Amino acid sequence: MEFFRDPKINFVGTMKLAFTISAILVVVSAVTMLIHGGPRLSIDFTGGSVLQVKMDPVPTVGEIRTALEGQGYEGIQVTEFGSVDEFLITFPTPEDVVEAAAAGDEKAQNTGVSTVSGEKTLDAAQILLGDLRSGLSGTEIELRREESVGPKIGGELRTAA
Repeated sequence: MEFFRDPKINFVGTMKLAFTISAILVVVSAVTMLIHGGPRLSIDFTGGSVLQVKMDPVPTVGEIRTALEGQGYEGIQVTEFGSVDEFLITFPTPEDVVEAAAAGDEKAQNTGVSTVSGEKTLDAAQILLGDLRSGLSGTEIELRREESVGPKIGGELRTAA
């Protein structure tokens, strides 16, 4: 099967045009990224947690997001996962844990447990789960999976990437 009977394409002659178009696209992409606040890094690079939960009765994604935002959470991402009654909730590491990790709190750096006020707090994912239960009263919530990346590990991944 022939697409071209006698292909004669001058790649060397179009090199300057192709380079110019590529350079313009790179600059436009960089400017667009800067205008929109830089790259949007996932929790693997910024630190945070992912919860997979099963709920009965099944709320909507909007109801879950509203319940958590009403508790003061920011940056929450909620998506349906697998079946209709399972959800994936992604959220960044709370600022107090990030500040404690930056100040050298070894426990906060490695596990996400904060000792900022002289008292240990629960894992951020467990706190969110408790807040979700109080925000969606009457809903049975089963934790299926929890994954956390501490701010120190996220920082190491960011510099090594």
